[in-house]
Amino acid sequence: MNRTRSFAIAGACALLPGAVLAAPTGAQDAAAGPVVYVEGSTVSSFSGSGGAWGAGFGGSTEPQTIEVMKQLQRFCPVVRVTADRNAATFLVLHERQSGGGGWGGNRNNIAVFGKDDLLLYADGATRLDNAVKDLCSAGVLR
Repeated sequence: MNRTRSFAIAGACALLPGAVLAAPTGAQDAAAGPVVYVEGSTVSSFSGSGGAWGAGFGGSTEPQTIEVMKQLQRFCPVVRVTADRNAATFLVLHERQSGGGGWGGNRNNIAVFGKDDLLLYADGATRLDNAVKDLCSAGVLR
């Protein structure tokens, strides 16, 4: 039997009259892990120089939301990330503060809110992966 035919048969079995489709229960859903919605700010970094002959300034912005999602998958493997804010159990906010360069100039702040909009966790670290690792170690996302 080739792959195309086996998929067609599997699809037909799901549509047979009298077939019972199991939907996840609340217990199964909880066992699968918490559901989080990640919302982030945009990194704003500015640099400048000045002198007797004039000044030059530059800046850039870059979103960090997907990087937070990747780090959650890495350090909190039981956490499921959703694109539907209303389906989430937790809201994870990320804000990156740019210190303008230098050693340890940037800070990644993370806050977690529960379904009742109460703050459950707030902390930060210079590196994003350490900020997320600290969040996962804190045991808030259960």
